[in-house]
Amino acid sequence: MRRSSISSIRRRARVSFQEVDRIANRIANGLIKLGVKKGDKVALFLPNCLELLYLWFGVSKAGAIDVPINLANKGTFLSHQISDSEARVLIIGRELIDRLELIERDLPKLEKVVIWSKTKIAQEMPRLKFDCIAYDELIGGSPESPLVEVKPSDIQTIIYTSGTTGRAKGVMDPHTKIAHSALEYIEAVKATSADVFFTCLPLFHANARILCVYPAMLLGTKVVIYEKFSASKFWDQIRKAGATIFNSLGAMAHFIYNQPRRENDGDNPVRVCAAFPMPASIFEDFQKRFNLKVTEGYGLTEVAIITYDPYDQPKKGSCGKETRSFEVRIVDENDFPVPAGTVGEIVARGRSPWITSLGYWNNPEKSVELMRNYFYHTGTAAALTKTVISSL
Repeated sequence: MRRSSISSIRRRARVSFQEVDRIANRIANGLIKLGVKKGDKVALFLPNCLELLYLWFGVSKAGAIDVPINLANKGTFLSHQISDSEARVLIIGRELIDRLELIERDLPKLEKVVIWSKTKIAQEMPRLKFDCIAYDELIGGSPESPLVEVKPSDIQTIIYTSGTTGRAKGVMDPHTKIAHSALEYIEAVKATSADVFFTCLPLFHANARILCVYPAMLLGTKVVIYEKFSASKFWDQIRKAGATIFNSLGAMAHFIYNQPRRENDGDNPVRVCAAFPMPASIFEDFQKRFNLKVTEGYGLTEVAIITYDPYDQPKKGSCGKETRSFEVRIVDENDFPVPAGTVGEIVARGRSPWITSLGYWNNPEKSVELMRNYFYHTGTAAALTKTVISSL
């Protein structure tokens, strides 16, 4: 079996999952010492780094709920997510402190700020109205697992949506949903302990966490994390990592495909790219040019990945079949199923408990709207063929 580990290219560091577990215990005990109780929210505002993973698991071990924040947020967008989540503690990268200084008066429920720096050079604490603590102090706790009962149905994280239809809404994900989604992804891409997962997507997003880090952990294999996506450096990074699986999100596949062609495009270790989505216009040539298999799926933060292309029979332009865990329908404006070939809305519901989100934090009206008539309403238009769903 390949050695189970996480590699961060930012600092060229490599740690085992066992070491991650010990550090996460220290963080959990450090948070408890700060007064964090089960169900409290802890906001995380850092770039891709190993510490963000330690914190993700450490917050969970303390029984708290982590709130990862998009690095693009500033001003009212940032204050909304910290304030709306009712986070009592914020863990922030030092280079982002100036954004916090501008909004500190708008955060009445925030009590403590833990400051992480990518350098080990001692620096003065900023002058904020909150109690400021150095990250090194937080990880000074016991390496023993804290005595906190965490149930599979407990909320593990609140991830805020993009807010394209108004203010961003916090999606409440229980532990079961996250673990189950990772297991379904493993099945969808036929991953094994011989694979190496790769991500350059942000760790404040569900994709990098649930479809990259978590599957590698469950399989006991390696995951390589880059700080950010670079189309020009992508294949060099893939080869250096020895990666066999990566995800393409949004326009990422187009950016990769539009790079100048090279003679060694097909000389890479990747066996499968899971695309969300892969444009039909480049689907076949992407596979041929880069010597890999493309498989697609469809999902959203509010539910999960609810469809995947069959691994051995992917269909161009389709987002696949419903998974074994979800019932998926295409419905009209009155929520009645439409016949094949008719455009409607994708709706879904889980076949098992706790494998979807629990709705929107602090927003019961939108939660009811989201889960109308016992189905999650995605707002995505699609048409049903005989065997697959084609997203429009």
